[in-house]
Amino acid sequence: MSIPLNLLIIEDKSADFRLIVRHLEKHGLTARCHCVSSIEELEAAVEQGGWDAVLSDYSVPKLDFEHTLGLLRARHPDLPLILVSGSVGEEKAVELLKLGVWDFVLKDNLTRLVPAIERGLRDATDRLAHRQAQEAQRASELRYRRLFEAAKDGILILDAKTGIVVDVNPFLIEMLGYTHEVFLGKRVWELGFFKDILANQDNFAKLQEKEYIRYEDMALETADGRRIDVEFVSNVYLVNHHKVIQCNIRDISARKRAEAALHLALAEKTSLVMEIHHRVKNNLAIMVGLMNMQAHQIKHPEALAALADTKARLFSMSLLHEMLYSAGRMDQVEIQSYLQRLCRHISQSHGLSALGIQIQNSPSAPLTVGIDQAVPCGLIVSELVSNTIKHAFPNDRQGKVTVDMVLAAPDIVTLRVTDDGIGLPDDLQIDQIGTLGLPLVDALTHQLRGTLEIQRGLGTTFEIRFPLQPTTPA
Repeated sequence: MSIPLNLLIIEDKSADFRLIVRHLEKHGLTARCHCVSSIEELEAAVEQGGWDAVLSDYSVPKLDFEHTLGLLRARHPDLPLILVSGSVGEEKAVELLKLGVWDFVLKDNLTRLVPAIERGLRDATDRLAHRQAQEAQRASELRYRRLFEAAKDGILILDAKTGIVVDVNPFLIEMLGYTHEVFLGKRVWELGFFKDILANQDNFAKLQEKEYIRYEDMALETADGRRIDVEFVSNVYLVNHHKVIQCNIRDISARKRAEAALHLALAEKTSLVMEIHHRVKNNLAIMVGLMNMQAHQIKHPEALAALADTKARLFSMSLLHEMLYSAGRMDQVEIQSYLQRLCRHISQSHGLSALGIQIQNSPSAPLTVGIDQAVPCGLIVSELVSNTIKHAFPNDRQGKVTVDMVLAAPDIVTLRVTDDGIGLPDDLQIDQIGTLGLPLVDALTHQLRGTLEIQRGLGTTFEIRFPLQPTTPA
């Protein structure tokens, strides 16, 4: 061995000590040997420590061997003690081996001494590893027990084979109000307060098979008759090669009360917002009605036209609030349906059928937009369609106006209003127009953070592109 061993040799005869040392050297065992022969020397050596093995004679006048054995076992339980003696009979040697001696070698035949030391060192390493593993397991069990006792969830431990309760933590006892004795030794299906979870052996068999069960919302009855809502999770694992089932039971009554209060508050808020939509729609309708009454008192054509434009704008907003209220949504609308109803109203209010002018909505996939974008879109369509009817078809000219709104890219919307009328002059500039219509369209386009393009040719196309704001799912 390359690293010298530290050997403590208990021997009162110097000749025997030298005999042992020479034998070790002869057989290639490198060692630093220290000899003691009294209780004082032994206690000092034991206190010093650092020994790899102890070789001891049985008969040392100033020492009692069994006391020596007890001292070494108490202070260094993993230290190999090899009896090297010529005065011990076979029966006594067997008795000493039972008391804790690791091996026995005769002084007049030291052939087995080196193998005995080497075997003792290996056994000491194994014993130390085993003891450390046991200590680690005890520490782990202690940590688990502390967590088990201090957990703020109820915990029930079952024998996975029989379903018998083997342990229950204080929190579950406090939660349900039953004593420790009510749980222990009972099969889980015999506990009436678990009737909705593991009501019978069939349910327990399913747990044994799946080794995992989770119930998000179950009810348990406490000892005083109260009903509490719990979350129940159970899983199977091994403890010392034996399967157990751990059931974690969390009281979610407070959480459910908070959720119910939140849902109630949300419902009240939704009801309030829907009532606001309803009132806004009614107020806008009242304003349109008042304008209709006022129109009978106005004779000036330009004033009547301005009043009609304002009524159209108010109607576009009133219709939006009506659809939001009818759909039960307060923040978004299906824009295709909205524009179809808006165009139908414009056609009816202008009597376009008699004039030979058609308003068409191009078929396209449903598209949902938020109210912040639906309002300017409705006003833009109302302005462009109304202006087209006024200016694109002079002298009883017949024609067609097409409105379409599509998702051109994942987050880009294109709104087009196209007519086959006489078209716009090439030198027309929106910011130079005296009326409100087209400047309002330009302003609403900026509100949408979009761009406006006017295409002239056989008729006119107004194309507005803007980014689609995300909406919450219906």
